[in-house]
Amino acid sequence: MFWPFLRSLSILLFVLQFTHINTYAQIARNTSLYEDFEAFQKEKNRLYYSGIQYESQLLLREGTKAFVKEEMEFYLSWQRRLAHYESGHLSMEDQLSLIALKDLISRELAIKQCRPELLPVNQYSSWMLKLPEMAQGNHQSFKTITDYQLWLNKMLAFKPWTKTAMENMREGIKLGIVLPKVIVLKVIAQIDSITNFQTSVFYAPLSRIPGNFPEDVKLKLKQDYDNAIRKTILPSYRKFRVFLSEEYLPAASLYPGLSGVKDGRAMYPKYMYYYTGLELKPEGIYEIGLNEFKRITGELSSLREKAGFEGSNQEMFLYMKRNPQFTPFKTVQEVLLSYKAISDKVINKLPVYFTEYENINNDLKIKGIPSYRLGSAPPYYDNNTFYVPLGKPEEINTTGWPMEALFLHEAIPGHHFQLSLQTGNKELPSFRRYGRLPIFVEGWGLYSESLGDSLGCYQDIWQKIGAKGFELHRAIRLLVDVGLHTGKMTREHAIKLISDNEALPADIAELEVDRYMVLPGQALSYKLGEMKIIELRNKYQKLLGGKFKLSDFHYQLLKNGSIPFSAVELSMDDWAKKLIDAPFTGYKALRSPN
Repeated sequence: MFWPFLRSLSILLFVLQFTHINTYAQIARNTSLYEDFEAFQKEKNRLYYSGIQYESQLLLREGTKAFVKEEMEFYLSWQRRLAHYESGHLSMEDQLSLIALKDLISRELAIKQCRPELLPVNQYSSWMLKLPEMAQGNHQSFKTITDYQLWLNKMLAFKPWTKTAMENMREGIKLGIVLPKVIVLKVIAQIDSITNFQTSVFYAPLSRIPGNFPEDVKLKLKQDYDNAIRKTILPSYRKFRVFLSEEYLPAASLYPGLSGVKDGRAMYPKYMYYYTGLELKPEGIYEIGLNEFKRITGELSSLREKAGFEGSNQEMFLYMKRNPQFTPFKTVQEVLLSYKAISDKVINKLPVYFTEYENINNDLKIKGIPSYRLGSAPPYYDNNTFYVPLGKPEEINTTGWPMEALFLHEAIPGHHFQLSLQTGNKELPSFRRYGRLPIFVEGWGLYSESLGDSLGCYQDIWQKIGAKGFELHRAIRLLVDVGLHTGKMTREHAIKLISDNEALPADIAELEVDRYMVLPGQALSYKLGEMKIIELRNKYQKLLGGKFKLSDFHYQLLKNGSIPFSAVELSMDDWAKKLIDAPFTGYKALRSPN
């Protein structure tokens, strides 16, 4: 974790206090390898971000044949470069980084074999959705004149991006790599919402022009933005809409996910590997899903009896969907206050189970999902913000998306906590500091839900049932994801499976299934990651006995960032060995807030 030479006595004391018996050889970095880690990130930044004007440059290049070739050559060259390093003589930190970087490169090379550039849009994630969000200040600053000029460049670059996207989608039609019809219709509906001229989100930056800008600059910006929106952005969206409705929709697939794509079954394991880093067989994942479904369903039956509900689990879910006690809100403010109350009680309990909790970025914001995404996106976390559906507060069911479990997963101690620790750790190589391995990040999010009892949540039996239903949702995902992409399950069957066995209403079940259809393999990362974390927790609890402390386990798990579980286990084995070898003098010597 440290540079080749200890930079100060304070760092040495930190190492001795928190890692106990590390030697210089164990913490020293291999200088050339660490320089390669940083060089990789710099080259990747040049490839994808091109400096301060990265979005406009990327929009101009992304998806072009030259760019796709450059991407492949970049990852292949780094794969060859890293093959020269042998891990045996490396420090633990460099071993972890080497494993993590090799994993990242291998997964990128696997996914690129599937030609993702031929499917550049969907209802969940694309530049068509990213740009409107940036216009509202998400991942885009509007503080300086330069900020405004860079945003103008991005708007102007959208036109050539749509041209490339349409060319790729035409190639996809020829090769049989196309989106399902139902997804195309959803994208068309999103475009209709985005291109509403009177309320276009692209005018939002004009409402926040700083007052200290010179008047002539303000006038010029307003003119340039209005021209860009009327003559470039909105016409580009509309031209894309015509292409989708008249040319692409007739060629779109009638089948869900990769089951409607030529060679889709061969692609699916590559997508699975991309999101998990594991070489898995669909049949094995389906079997895990069935076993988890049975286990969690049994636990729900026990909770149902504790709640005094007479009827089956399915009848209980129906009761949760329809009973007015679970839709208590009348205003957006009431929803936000409810989440604030959850946040307060969780943070109050956090010190007992976590170290470094005081270093998290406390700038957590809770906002409504943008209107043009309401029909296509579930609650999600991005850029210090927890997005929840607020459009119709009177319809928000506290157990459908169970509010306490949802907060634990997306905010604290889930994504916001974990990613704030990771990005705030300047000792990590850049690619680890900003990387997000799905199986680790989503596995941690789901594991965080299981801590609810300890963190003051789930005191209400229905929130506990909702949380357990949320876990069942992740088990069902294993069944649905495999079923959709191997052709064993129709979209309608998948929606019914969720609706019948969860408290989610049919429209949200549909939203979820459509998400799995365009992100093959991503839904596997939650349950598989959580199961691995629980496996590790049980392993070290048994191995360490009285020396095991949950707050220390959490610290060891999170301190290295979102790295492959093979690297996590290597690091934690080293941690456990040191604890076993060291005399036990009480918890005071361990890294703990107590």
